[in-house]
Amino acid sequence: MKFFVGDYTRIGGPGVSLCELEGNIMRLLESVPNLKNPTYQILSADQKTLYSTANDENGGSAAAFDVSSGHLRLVSRQSTAGGSACHLTLSPDERFLYVANYITGNLAVFPVCGAEIGERIQLIQHEGHGPREDRQECAHVHFVAFDPDDDQLLYAVDLGIDAVMAYRQNPETGLLTAQERIDFPAGIGPRHLIFRGADLMYVAHELGSAVSALKRTSAGWKIIQTLSTLPEDWSGENTVAAIRIMDNLLFVSNRGHDSLAVYEISRAGSLTLQGIYSTMGRTPRDFFILPDGRILAAHQDSGDVRLLAFDHNGLAQIGEPLPLAGAVCICPIIE
Repeated sequence: MKFFVGDYTRIGGPGVSLCELEGNIMRLLESVPNLKNPTYQILSADQKTLYSTANDENGGSAAAFDVSSGHLRLVSRQSTAGGSACHLTLSPDERFLYVANYITGNLAVFPVCGAEIGERIQLIQHEGHGPREDRQECAHVHFVAFDPDDDQLLYAVDLGIDAVMAYRQNPETGLLTAQERIDFPAGIGPRHLIFRGADLMYVAHELGSAVSALKRTSAGWKIIQTLSTLPEDWSGENTVAAIRIMDNLLFVSNRGHDSLAVYEISRAGSLTLQGIYSTMGRTPRDFFILPDGRILAAHQDSGDVRLLAFDHNGLAQIGEPLPLAGAVCICPIIE
């Protein structure tokens, strides 16, 4: 299989990279240094277009590559009118692109047609702050995703204001209107979320090193549980990054403890910690679980992608790491 890797060029990353996994061996096939700090990528449904965030001295931007030939060809790029573009998602019909700007705490909306990104049509500014003066001095939008049960409902996770904001999308224009706010404990710093079916949501909290389970009710989303992602005796610095689900297991990455926390998901949606396992690299940011259960993990500070096996005993490294400085995102090409 092939996969793309995003990285921080400011710490030596080569730019967006196309890699290959054959058996247990990983190879770098191509790197394109067109963009500075391309830290997150997604593919269109037909896998012919790769969308990426980027950040340079002019601020954040969204870019699109034509990858239909098997190579990376930059086609278009638009400013997100914010700082530190960090996450993006397509509308279910792929007519619009939504981008989270972390530093400036806003959300940008673009029309798209394949690899052509049009001019920005909306910029939504979040307001507020949290109790952490070092990290929550203002809003910090970190993640955007559509509701699997309502393809016109977009969620924006905001670390700075300890909330997830829900927006109703106009399917014709792509424009958003505020609909719901889900608040979390002050200072916990929500970062990413993932859905399981129509009625369960799990939110990973960067600052609190925790994960929350939420259930959809007639009155909106309700938090049913919040658990730590760290061992009880851990006293070092840690921040949570990505969250993924495989079957009845939920995985969350820890940066600092450098591990994956793994939870069993009950039929009702509650979590039970199964274990916390080292990823054998420094600062695991993003990771992807392959259909056979192996895991590709991007490590920012050890500068590599590692292939890991997972079973009831935990994680084990398979083969040699793929060196990629500042690696932070894994975007697979699904075969």
